[in-house]
Amino acid sequence: MKRIDYWLTMPIEKLFSDYGAKPDGFIYLSRGPKVLAVAHLDTRVQKLWPFHIEYDNLIVHPGLDDRLGAWVIMDVLPQKGIEVDVLLTSGEESAQSSAALFKNADQYNWIVEFDRRGEDVVTYGMESAEWLDALGDAKFKTDFGSFSDLCFLNTKKCAVNVGIGYHGEHSQRCYCEVEELRRQIARFKKFYFANKDKEFVQNEKAQMAAAYEKLARRNYYQEWSQYHGGDVCEYCEEPLVTIEEQDKGLCNTCLGLGVEMKECANCASTFVSTDDLDDLCYYCHQDQWRMVPPPDEKDRHNKRQGKFDWQYRENEKGE
Repeated sequence: MKRIDYWLTMPIEKLFSDYGAKPDGFIYLSRGPKVLAVAHLDTRVQKLWPFHIEYDNLIVHPGLDDRLGAWVIMDVLPQKGIEVDVLLTSGEESAQSSAALFKNADQYNWIVEFDRRGEDVVTYGMESAEWLDALGDAKFKTDFGSFSDLCFLNTKKCAVNVGIGYHGEHSQRCYCEVEELRRQIARFKKFYFANKDKEFVQNEKAQMAAAYEKLARRNYYQEWSQYHGGDVCEYCEEPLVTIEEQDKGLCNTCLGLGVEMKECANCASTFVSTDDLDDLCYYCHQDQWRMVPPPDEKDRHNKRQGKFDWQYRENEKGE
């Protein structure tokens, strides 16, 4: 079995070549079971650490979305006696998932993906009443999701994306709550052995709704990738997806961590703050110098554009 470091740290080209596939395609392992498990190997963060960090109850690595899902499918599930066929994709983060190239999804009883933050599950409308009941019987909490590889699969079978405990995705600060992951794996094990031999087909209404919903999501993310790829978070420098994020200059992940944009009380420049008590920018915090506030709005604007001739005075220590 491959260790977690293998899945988290290897370049995507290496992972695909190890399984005889190309990075613009997919890895498909057909083993006989009637359940298909999906994860994607591309990551939003391009510079992956050559190691991961484990401390207390956390695993920290920027590639957890969704290399953690690949590790769960390839290493964790077999240890639990769970047998699945495997589909590992690329292009999910840019709304061009290679899952669209996979043509055999309808041969399975149902499909599961492990590519979601936290401790809930989502179906993207690929469901039936019986499917939702089965998820509830396994104590899964169903919520709303935006997008994943499942939205590219051409199938009438029911599907679910299972949260695997990671948070802060798409950033260098991404981490996994190990206890959340363990609880989700336990729920999935219960769900799997109760339903692995049952076929779940989306009802007709769900098929139509899911088709429109998936198309809308795919179009939205493809348009975003094409037209808004240049807008990045002021703090983590990851792409900003929504209009709200673009207006604030920060991604929802950083906003959720308490990061905000402020105006420096001393020099009036806009800066990123991670402290509610912080009202000075980095430069005005320096011990040696204090910036003199620009005398009027015109100079303030010029200063923001990097044109203001900053004046300095020595601090009280006289250093």
